[in-house]
Amino acid sequence: MHSACSLRSLRLLSLLSCLGQAASLRFRPRQPRAPPRTPMSPLQNYLVEAKARLLAGPAAPSAAAYEAPHARPTLVVGNMAGDLDTIVSSIVVAFCRHAAAQAASSGSLVVPVIPFPRAEFRLRQDAAALFKHCAFELDGEGAPPELLFWDELSDAVIGQWRDADGGSSGRAVGAAAQEAFELVLTDHNQLDSSMAKRLGARVVCIVDHHADSGAHSDTVPQYMRTVDSAAGSASSLVSELLELLPESENSGAQPAALLLGAIVADTRGFAPDAKKFSPRDVKAGHRLLATLGAGDAISRPPLANDSASASAIYSTVDSHADWLRNDLALPPAASVGGASSIKMLAKVLTEARFDVSHLSVVDLLALDFKATSATQPQEAVSEPLRIGVAAVFVPMADLLLRAGGGDLLAKEMGDFADKRGVDVLLVLSAADDRKAVRKGRGEGEGEGALTGLKGAALIPAPSGGTRAAKAAQRLALALERAPVALPPGLLAEPLFKRQAIDSEGFGLEFSSAEGGSGLLRVSMLRRAATRKTVLPAVAHYAGAL
Repeated sequence: MHSACSLRSLRLLSLLSCLGQAASLRFRPRQPRAPPRTPMSPLQNYLVEAKARLLAGPAAPSAAAYEAPHARPTLVVGNMAGDLDTIVSSIVVAFCRHAAAQAASSGSLVVPVIPFPRAEFRLRQDAAALFKHCAFELDGEGAPPELLFWDELSDAVIGQWRDADGGSSGRAVGAAAQEAFELVLTDHNQLDSSMAKRLGARVVCIVDHHADSGAHSDTVPQYMRTVDSAAGSASSLVSELLELLPESENSGAQPAALLLGAIVADTRGFAPDAKKFSPRDVKAGHRLLATLGAGDAISRPPLANDSASASAIYSTVDSHADWLRNDLALPPAASVGGASSIKMLAKVLTEARFDVSHLSVVDLLALDFKATSATQPQEAVSEPLRIGVAAVFVPMADLLLRAGGGDLLAKEMGDFADKRGVDVLLVLSAADDRKAVRKGRGEGEGEGALTGLKGAALIPAPSGGTRAAKAAQRLALALERAPVALPPGLLAEPLFKRQAIDSEGFGLEFSSAEGGSGLLRVSMLRRAATRKTVLPAVAHYAGAL
């Protein structure tokens, strides 16, 4: 009897133990699971693979295709300012060239390189908004992990590709062997000297909408040089390449949405008062919206074709741009921030771009920075002068206020010039109109007299010594005297005419800034003038400094 009870007790305890384990399993708190990553698009898959193959170097198994003669990797790079147009145009040109190579069964490696450090992508809030809408996730630094940034392409990797020749691949030995890559330029048409030092200078293709410098004519045949200074955006020109993409897997949708965003940002959404667009931009908008499935864009007759007369094209461009801007409903793929029209999309992207209230002085200088070298050096010096031009999105008074005064701004600018390797730094500020003042620091706080003009500040790099100081003085004088000594061809450019640079110059009169230690010089700048005219003038004047 005792044994039977004991046996039943053991069975009961065993059953309770099992039930307890089951209950424990059933009611154990569920561990949070990471949300599944959105499947990557053909564009994203390409970017990830191309980046990995380049960084792995020529010794990696995937590099076997580069043993053929003339099979250098191709890098696609935009201008140093790295705005939305630069980023998008370089990515899509690379993707299209990759697609063309694939169709031709070529193993050519084509990789876009974003021309600034990864940590600076976060400064470009318009780019962050557009890429997030287009299904790119952002990493801990606020940048898409698929992209290859300037600071991630190490000198060691560049050296591996440069040294891969050894004369065995059929490429030329000597100077040409030092050029590890072939380069495609987008959103600029003259390679910066700092890029050339690292990547070589073998430019083979150009897609740009700035005044043509004529550079690289020895390596870029005319049929590979697409430069249209009348276009409002390089991305408009790039959109004409989308026909190279395969129709499978809807591979053109994501590039089309990125291109449309860049064009809308550059043209201010085809705003009639801004006049930053041409018939080519309008046709690009029509093409991209049709690609994204906007039914009205497909059904509406496009602009007159290229063979039509100029008057026939321009007679309809304004009305067509107005229709695109106001009447066409944006498809979901393009509706960043819930924008329902191109006009609203321009507002969303512009507000994101100019929201700089959280940025430091150094961030502001880095956000939209370009450098140029003398285009016609007249002195036998080992290194040509390099001039940096930064466009900041706050008025000059706000920049001084944010820095803490003239002395501190001079130090910030001088340190920045040294870090970026330029001899002289020129800063162009936003207009000090009441709207800008309200947005920048709040109505009524230290406004002073409002002129509606932009500002400029100029300083030599501290490490440049006497040479940089003299160059800064001479550059200030040359810019004050403009348009004197500017070449007729430059003054004849449409943008120079539109901004009246050929007749009124830049309106600059530099003087020493209060509290700027005598090195910092400031001036008002005509409201119509922009960096797109100042920078070519600086490049020309630099040759005589």
